[in-house]
Amino acid sequence: MDTLTFTARQPGDLQQLANEAIAWSGDVQHWFFDGVPGAGKTTFIQALCKEIEVIDRVTSPTFSLLNQYKTRQNETVHHIDFYRLKSEEEALRAGLDDAMDEADYCFVEWWKMFPALAAETRIEVDMELLPDGQRQIRLTKHEN
Repeated sequence: MDTLTFTARQPGDLQQLANEAIAWSGDVQHWFFDGVPGAGKTTFIQALCKEIEVIDRVTSPTFSLLNQYKTRQNETVHHIDFYRLKSEEEALRAGLDDAMDEADYCFVEWWKMFPALAAETRIEVDMELLPDGQRQIRLTKHEN
């Protein structure tokens, strides 16, 4: 396991972290995000998508459960949100496990609700909202 920790003092700092994180991640393309509401999960995913040159508008998939984007290199990016799901079975019925496998990049919000669905090789992103409004972000790389 390898870890990268970063403090974002302002929203613009997330783009710098995204640049560093993509370089640091190597070949790991499954990213799993956790943090309280408002911690910046979707904002950080937008920054990551900018770094990998997503050409579509990146928005929260809270209500759609899954958003699909394309990069300039014609790679597929899936952005998944488990927040509204009631069970792992519901996620499986929705095909979210297949969606994770089919994408070149996959970003999953609220993954700790159903940890059994996480890829073995992954980046875990834990985001903490600090009392002063800063964000403490810890990325942990799990590789086989």
